[in-house]
Amino acid sequence: MKKEIIEFTRLGMAIRYNASEWIPGEKFTTMKTAKGDSRVSRFVITKDVTKVFFLITHNGFGKRVLIKELKNEKMGGIGHKVTKITMKTGLITTTTLDKKIFKITIAGQSGERVVKIESKLIPIIGLRSQGVKLIMLLPGERVVRVN
Repeated sequence: MKKEIIEFTRLGMAIRYNASEWIPGEKFTTMKTAKGDSRVSRFVITKDVTKVFFLITHNGFGKRVLIKELKNEKMGGIGHKVTKITMKTGLITTTTLDKKIFKITIAGQSGERVVKIESKLIPIIGLRSQGVKLIMLLPGERVVRVN
């Protein structure tokens, strides 16, 4: 089975490349990022087995996207825009591979709370869209983690 790596950044970029290009422990640039951007996740996937990824922003916008929409490129490229980042959506909190139920942790001044959302309720939509509002946040709250 052919393995690939997908990396995502806080400003909504992603890159997909062959796992054979990546050497653990070596120092090199796997993806060119804009000033102020940083990686939020990296996944090793088996081509044609893993089909969908999920992303969510600080302000509760999320979506599922077909992995095949990300074109494979050489490691070290600039990647592709995977979501619109605006003041309304906030930055990407995290990305994860698709599963049946997502546990989304929200933090605010009054502490943390966890919301569970079934995967099938989250639409699969295109790369360039901002996603849909998954969670109504109270003032001062933001999404901090997904399990």
